[in-house]
Amino acid sequence: MLSALISIIGIFIGLFIASYTGEELKDGKKYFFILQIIILLSLIVIVLLINFDFLFLSGLLFGLLIRREYLFFGILVFSNFSNNISFLINSLIFIYSLAYGSLIYLNKNFKYIIFDVILFLIPLTLYFLKFDIVSFAAGSLISILGVKTVNLIKFSK
Repeated sequence: MLSALISIIGIFIGLFIASYTGEELKDGKKYFFILQIIILLSLIVIVLLINFDFLFLSGLLFGLLIRREYLFFGILVFSNFSNNISFLINSLIFIYSLAYGSLIYLNKNFKYIIFDVILFLIPLTLYFLKFDIVSFAAGSLISILGVKTVNLIKFSK
């Protein structure tokens, strides 16, 4: 449970660091996007290697409808993985959150922070109900990864 809080605190640490490195943020925006894409891809590969089932396909479609990755991060964090896998997933989400917080600060989109924290905590109920929808989250993250990749390509032009 504490590891879940550490994962989400990365947003606020990213905001804090970004507030002191303002001029470097504009130059690093592209690299923050690339870091997010690499971490999303890593999370997807890890989760699909551990647990792949038919919910993956429904997750692909659902990810196109809801493009807020923190809902699916919450599903991954509150799922019942072994300690090693859980630590890896939480660490990747923390690093993703650092980049995300920096981009939020750069774009001045502070209204999304509370919304993302709430979305992250919604799957906490799944922790107590013992639902296994990890493949669903991986499928949704693939949809979000596709959207972020297209946005990076548009940004690079």
